[in-house]
Amino acid sequence: MVYMLKRNFWNNNVELLRDDHVIGKIEKSDFWGIHTKGYLFDKSYTFLSKGNFSTCTEIWDDKN
Repeated sequence: MVYMLKRNFWNNNVELLRDDHVIGKIEKSDFWGIHTKGYLFDKSYTFLSKGNFSTCTEIWDDKN
């Protein structure tokens, strides 16, 4: 299996592909990218970065 990220030139969306099929995507929802929505296999997640220059990110399942 080959995984690949594909960034859309016209907006902030990034698609996650496995063997050339889209299995998920990430949508930037604010200017700094602190709060981001993501989707993987029809599940919705929220990515919350802790600070502007931090590498720590919490991933929340939107169903729970």
